[in-house]
Amino acid sequence: MRNIQKNVKAFCDNNHLVAPAPIWLMDAISELSEVSKECSRDNEKLIIELGDALFSLIGLANSLDVDLQAALAAALMQYSEQNERENEIAREAVEE
Repeated sequence: MRNIQKNVKAFCDNNHLVAPAPIWLMDAISELSEVSKECSRDNEKLIIELGDALFSLIGLANSLDVDLQAALAAALMQYSEQNERENEIAREAVEE
């Protein structure tokens, strides 16, 4: 993931695609809208739109100096803990 972030940063630097976080955020939202339109359509366009959305999200992370590998690891840990809590609740409900 860190290499992908470095590659996007280098691409943006080389092509003068520097923007503040709010611009990257608006672009990411726009691209995710395009992804939603293509979800039930042409797979080839969906792949392109997912790539566009990913590029925008990486640009956003880079503009905020966020390490996406660390962010993803934290999110996965959060989901894992939430899933474990839900499983515990389900086990307790079955035992009652």
